[in-house]
Amino acid sequence: MLGKLARWLRMLGFYTIWAGELREGDNVNVDDKIITVALNRDLIIVTRDKELANRAKRYGLGVIFVTEKTIIDKIKKVLVEINYDFSLINENINPIRCPVCNGQLIKVSKE
Repeated sequence: MLGKLARWLRMLGFYTIWAGELREGDNVNVDDKIITVALNRDLIIVTRDKELANRAKRYGLGVIFVTEKTIIDKIKKVLVEINYDFSLINENINPIRCPVCNGQLIKVSKE
């Protein structure tokens, strides 16, 4: 449900796993998988799902509960919650991670 936010966070340089990428079939409980991955990789869960947020908190995981409507407000919410240093952002910001695969981008010559 927050796929667009995941892509934007990747471009800002955050290692981001989107729940849609964890689905393996119709019978998989994605919430269980999200919690397991977050525990194993020490990740913060960003969600609009109250039940998932409450379950994750019971495991001691960091959770950012997003209720904002616009993508800009969602990004701001996440950055404020993690105490992001906004002075790091400048007008000429270049994407750091691929918004599709989460891989780190490298600068190459035009040739």
